[in-house]
Amino acid sequence: MCVECPANSQLPPSNTATACTCNTGFSSRGDGSCYGCDPGTYRNALGWQHACSVCPAGSTSPAGSVGISQCACAGGVDVAENVSVVISCSGSCTCAPSTSEKNGVITDGSTAYMNNAQCRWVLASNVKITLQFSIFETQILSDYVVVKRCATTLCDSGVQELRRLSGGSPDVDLNTISETTAEYPFMHIVFTSDAARTFDGFIANWWTSGSMYTCVRCGPGLYRVRSATTGLESCALCPAHSYSPRGSNSVVECKCNAGYSALPGPDCTACRVGKYIQTGAPDGA
Repeated sequence: MCVECPANSQLPPSNTATACTCNTGFSSRGDGSCYGCDPGTYRNALGWQHACSVCPAGSTSPAGSVGISQCACAGGVDVAENVSVVISCSGSCTCAPSTSEKNGVITDGSTAYMNNAQCRWVLASNVKITLQFSIFETQILSDYVVVKRCATTLCDSGVQELRRLSGGSPDVDLNTISETTAEYPFMHIVFTSDAARTFDGFIANWWTSGSMYTCVRCGPGLYRVRSATTGLESCALCPAHSYSPRGSNSVVECKCNAGYSALPGPDCTACRVGKYIQTGAPDGA
């Protein structure tokens, strides 16, 4: 007898009960049901084992939020202001990998994929990128999707293969996620097919997260720091005789004022008599 999936869950192309997955914005508490994420939390991933994530400090979100972009900072500050994402794609597949600036969808297309397909997507960001397949149906042992994370945009060094997928449910675990790291910030997704049969293909959701999502905005002459003990963020003063623009995220953005030089050391020292330097801002700026 066929059994319906629990409320707020879905069944990807499969007939196995274990394939039912909680929708985005919902999470399981271990009792087989899917519950909406509480206010102030969100959940991008599908599946049973992924918990709702907490919004950055100083922000909140409505119940059932499906992404960190729904976390709103007090005072209207954009929580994603410091986040950047670069995406490229090439080949015979649908070349529209992004549905928004900080998250999106990668797919071979809206219909069955082509024979002899050669498709590549490259994603890079200053925060963590996460990828999860929601639908996957290819010719098993013939047509493959390979997911790698790399140290370079060309993926020619520092390569880690995360997944090599072929077939469909139950051959492919749709609960598994793939992530970039600070050491391997580039994600490469490559799809290839042969000249034989074609299938419906795949849909993969990707999203970003990390410490650059923040409500902390530092004023001129300050930069953002994170406590190694508490994990909380605050603003610190630039070193003496230096300045920084509003929204600086590191001490390296503090530059010496006019008349001061950071050479040969890290501190800003006044130019000696008979010497001057024009770069920088007026002292106290």
